[in-house]
Amino acid sequence: MSALVILKVIDISLPLSPDTPVFPGDPPVGIETMSLLSAGDTFRLTRISMSAHAGTHIDTPSHLFVDGGEIENIRLEDLIGPVYVIEFDGPRPLDESACKRMDIPSNFSRILIKNKRPNAWMDETAAEWFSVSGAKLLGWDGLSVDPPESEKLPAHRALLARGVHLVENLDLSQVTPGKYFLA
Repeated sequence: MSALVILKVIDISLPLSPDTPVFPGDPPVGIETMSLLSAGDTFRLTRISMSAHAGTHIDTPSHLFVDGGEIENIRLEDLIGPVYVIEFDGPRPLDESACKRMDIPSNFSRILIKNKRPNAWMDETAAEWFSVSGAKLLGWDGLSVDPPESEKLPAHRALLARGVHLVENLDLSQVTPGKYFLA
């Protein structure tokens, strides 16, 4: 007789609505009802307008590099598998020295970072540390790994140039640090 395994599923994506936070300067999420059954229409139709960076999203190399890969170049197996969640509670920004102090198992190539401080960001040294330490996916619970006023986006560039998949705007509020399975 086999044992029954019960898995708890935690949705870490942000719901999309007109209230979804967007990066400063990006268009807000728009949801407009075009036709309604209750109004006598034969079907319900909704129009959605938003940028590709609204809500939880993956930044691809083409976000910053002319010859960078598009979303269709990302292999699903890179996004699915064991993941380790860490919590960052240090001063801004997250830097290489803080990364070295974190107890991240070396066998994890997918890392999600839960920030305990609002508007947290990482500097280029932290981004480089993750990319050379074997990360192939880095998740972040803020709008951006770079500060909002940054025009050069050094953390993005360091990660994306080295093939690290960057997932931003995660909802990690119900997640505690530790090992999980990401799908």
